[in-house]
Amino acid sequence: MPNVWSWIKRGCPIGAASLCMASLASIVLAVCVAWLSQSIIQVLGASERAVEVARLGGTIERLDEVLSASAQMAAATGDLAWKERYDAHVGTLDATIASLESLSEQVLGRRYGDDVHDANDVLVDIERRAFEHIERAEIAQAQALLDGGDYTRNKRVYARGIVQAQAALDAFLIDRRGNALRGIAWAGGFTVASLLAIGVALRSALMLVRRDSEVRAREARLMFDAAAAKADMVARVCHEVRTPLTAILGYADIASDEQVEEAVRRESVETIRRSGRHLGALIDDLLDLSKLEAGAMDIRHDPVHLDRVIAEVVDLIGARAEASHLTLQWVMEPRSSWCVMTDELRLRQVLINLVANAVKFTPAGSVTIDARCVDGRIRVDVRDTGVGMTREQAERLFQPFAQGDASIGRRFGGTGLGLAISKALAEQLGGTIELQSAPRRGSTFTLVLPAEFTASPEQPETPDDSLLRLEGLRVLLADDGEDNRRLIAFHLGRAGAHVTEVCDGDEAVRAVRTTSQPFDLVVLDRDMPWVDGITAARQINALDRAPTMLMLSASTDAADRRESLAAGCVAYETKPVDFSRLIRVCHELTTPGHPGATYARGA
Repeated sequence: MPNVWSWIKRGCPIGAASLCMASLASIVLAVCVAWLSQSIIQVLGASERAVEVARLGGTIERLDEVLSASAQMAAATGDLAWKERYDAHVGTLDATIASLESLSEQVLGRRYGDDVHDANDVLVDIERRAFEHIERAEIAQAQALLDGGDYTRNKRVYARGIVQAQAALDAFLIDRRGNALRGIAWAGGFTVASLLAIGVALRSALMLVRRDSEVRAREARLMFDAAAAKADMVARVCHEVRTPLTAILGYADIASDEQVEEAVRRESVETIRRSGRHLGALIDDLLDLSKLEAGAMDIRHDPVHLDRVIAEVVDLIGARAEASHLTLQWVMEPRSSWCVMTDELRLRQVLINLVANAVKFTPAGSVTIDARCVDGRIRVDVRDTGVGMTREQAERLFQPFAQGDASIGRRFGGTGLGLAISKALAEQLGGTIELQSAPRRGSTFTLVLPAEFTASPEQPETPDDSLLRLEGLRVLLADDGEDNRRLIAFHLGRAGAHVTEVCDGDEAVRAVRTTSQPFDLVVLDRDMPWVDGITAARQINALDRAPTMLMLSASTDAADRRESLAAGCVAYETKPVDFSRLIRVCHELTTPGHPGATYARGA
């Protein structure tokens, strides 16, 4: 090499020297480009692995929440449908943990997560034993297993192991990514003139890395908050379910004790009825919330008298306000018509929630409902003189299972679902809910709706349900639930109907085919074993002179309603059954002239 330089110094032409330096620069450039490419590949590989670690960790956390919640809900309700959900996910959790262990072995050369696997095995064993107790109706033993120290201790070991595995992988990948970025910086330093663009790319890469780190940190915080919210949700739902359930079971024992005074037994029955309604309302709220979150809520668009709806809400909540010594009043600006196009059921649901909330949180004073039309929008103010709230409390008020603060639920009760559902329903109706409040100065909730006024429809006269009779009506009732079947048959029989009971769809079809006296009405439960209500309705509808059919179901889904009507039913009623309404519907369906009536009597 010294001889080369001496030869260049002694007389090598300038062009040759330039060519030599250019060649040398080209070699350096090629080395730097190769170095740069390798460093970029390392950055991308490390980022890919980091994303995979985050994905696996998030999947494990979500599946763990699903399994724990399924076991807890099964223990709380005794419903083994939760076991099916549990079984559908437990294998996926094992596979995901194994993937995390495999990834740690590939990246770090050693396995992380063995303690997670062991803890998960213990947790799964405890949860399966809990399900076995639930299958034997040993709810207390199942709850004891899920609340026991062994379960809690392994939960901590499990969570700590997941965090440690993720932290070890993240630290290694961040270090590898940092080394690669330093290589990029050195390569850029050697080729400043020709690789200026690479310097810009490096700066962009660093910004992306920083942004990615910030996003991951935010996502981690959100995941933690979501997990905490879900845990709180499960705890709240369990509490809200167990409270009326405890009352129902306890007062049922009192009501069945013949040695207890008659007045006490009657009061126990009323308590059972009240607790059952509360439990039904909670289930309805949960179903509404799930439908709204899934975008599956059906909204009608019918003429509705706003003033009548408000008057009904005031009548409904009035007794509660009077019991609290509150003044409940409503005012509306004069209009020739307050008939608007909206969904009456959902409008009433929103107003009931707002007014009931105002009464609940107003210890003294008044609650006022003020309806008016402003700038082409209907505004219904619900003002109270109650406790009010801070801005921070108001900001989280419309979140599911959220209340002003932790003490609100203890002082006033409730799940925190009503306002979240009301806000979502208002948006489904094309409007919103606004809130103005201050501590100790009361609150004003404003329902804002589109002002779509229309002509007032004629209101048909509604017959008095207590006067309706089903004398001589031949009814076939199919329901696999013996208790429900006996209860429905009792009310139909008390109204004068002759009820024939069967326990599944196949027996219902056979009874319709073989009867010597045709049935006037067939009442089918939608969900039955072997042959369900839908299949039975289709088979009965295919017969000559098929009787009128009514479907009963616990589902409020519009798709289930449409499927039942398409199968041949002319009416669809939901459970829990409103027996006054059921008798009215049966009377209408079997009255000559009704579109769906076959009216077998006298045929």
